[in-house]
Amino acid sequence: MNAMHRVCSHSSCCAGWRVLVVTTAVAACTVATLLFVPRWAAAETKKPAAADATIIAHRGFTFVAPENTLPAFRAALDAGYGFECDVYASKDGVPVIIHDPTVDRTTDGSGRIEQMTLDQIKRLDAGSWFDERFAGQRIPTLDEVLRLVAEHPEKKAVVALHLKRWDEPLLKKTIALLAKYDLFDRTFVFDQPLDVSRRIKQLEPRVNTVLADFRDRRKYADPQAWAEVLDEPYCDGVWIHFVPSAEQMRLAHERHKPVYIYLFTDSKNPDTWRRGAELGVIFCLDDVADWCRAVGKAPPKTAG
Repeated sequence: MNAMHRVCSHSSCCAGWRVLVVTTAVAACTVATLLFVPRWAAAETKKPAAADATIIAHRGFTFVAPENTLPAFRAALDAGYGFECDVYASKDGVPVIIHDPTVDRTTDGSGRIEQMTLDQIKRLDAGSWFDERFAGQRIPTLDEVLRLVAEHPEKKAVVALHLKRWDEPLLKKTIALLAKYDLFDRTFVFDQPLDVSRRIKQLEPRVNTVLADFRDRRKYADPQAWAEVLDEPYCDGVWIHFVPSAEQMRLAHERHKPVYIYLFTDSKNPDTWRRGAELGVIFCLDDVADWCRAVGKAPPKTAG
């Protein structure tokens, strides 16, 4: 089966700093650099063009390697991009990286991830479905992924963690791993409800929590409603599904709150990227190569 056909759409997620997330329903998406204000906000400089935008890769560089695997993440880092990944817990409580609640789509196995021990999960082939060159590739643990990031401090890449469950053990283990590798400043968690963000901050204030699920442009068109979201004490940024207005970005910049955008439509439109770049956002993309071609930028060099 073609790899593109195996990639499911990312309906609920994929969300400091200054981030725009744009996605289709294809393969990879990116999480870029943690920045608190746009490059042009502090001085009278030329606004960046679309090709200058910061990019985050959704599930890694999935156009060259299987999604949510170490090769996909390493390829993104090698090209100077951050990435987004999805976190579940195994039956024995180990945080692992996979998007779906089951292993069926992206491995040679079958079953729910939370009903399998780490040993069982590590026996699965998570690469052959994409290409035989990746035969034997395993589902990584969160520990392995964060170690990879920590080993490349020069990349300045940011990792967006989409926690798929919000139980206390998974939250605590995720926080412990962030502390182990000292990656609080290069990571954020997103798409969790406000009460979960509150729990996370109570457990560890250094975790960056990004609020998400702002799909209704009209609901936040009112500047006061938008400002109230930004002023939430547990909001270190917002993950939205529309291109914000200049006024909305001004309010976000004033509060040093990043804006991440995940688009279900219009995500391949260069005008969308151009507007976002001028506003000082960061894009999360399914296909970075696609974006490069659209904005006249050389495609990233990868080992894939």
